[in-house]
Amino acid sequence: VYSFKGIFSMHEKASKIITGSKDCSIGLAVFKESKMECVRIIADAHSSVVKSVRWRNTNEFGSAGNDRDIHLSDLRASGGARVWTASDAHASAINALEFSPSEHLLLSSSFDTAIVVHDLRKGEAPLFELEGHLTRRTKSIYHPVFVDSGRRIVTSGESNLLTLFDVAEGMVVSRGSVDFNPTALHHVDSGGATNGLLMAAGQGELCLLQPLH
Repeated sequence: VYSFKGIFSMHEKASKIITGSKDCSIGLAVFKESKMECVRIIADAHSSVVKSVRWRNTNEFGSAGNDRDIHLSDLRASGGARVWTASDAHASAINALEFSPSEHLLLSSSFDTAIVVHDLRKGEAPLFELEGHLTRRTKSIYHPVFVDSGRRIVTSGESNLLTLFDVAEGMVVSRGSVDFNPTALHHVDSGGATNGLLMAAGQGELCLLQPLH
């Protein structure tokens, strides 16, 4: 049993699965011999619904949700103890987290107008609050992603628009549109000289966008 009230979020890395639940708990499962085994439940990980969980590496993970707090926890510590926290990181519920490829940066998005970027090496204060993809509070859940080896962030927002931010400067680089509202984004690493592909999905549509330069 992983949750008594339903699982809201999930992420897998190296055959380890982490889940965030509506009952405030976080569950850890592993694949063993083609079977999935629940190995740990962290009860009351948050004070409300856990809406996003993401592995930083195979030992550390980030979690966030309706309580507006972001926690970084380490499974090597007793009870999966928190090793970093950003309290009240957003003005409303946090819906999505994403680590940069370097694992040092962590972004979060909410229903408010900012994407918050933290440098985990520099304490709780945010590195940037990126704005420009929304002009007002949204009712939609969207998922910004790091691209270009973590040097840029792309996000959906209003209508059919995609916004590209430069991470070093914390500024909008460009904006463009697709033929639908892309509420889900996924960066596909090509493993070559290009910056990979961006998968965008929403409203029953799925498209691949050309490498970003």
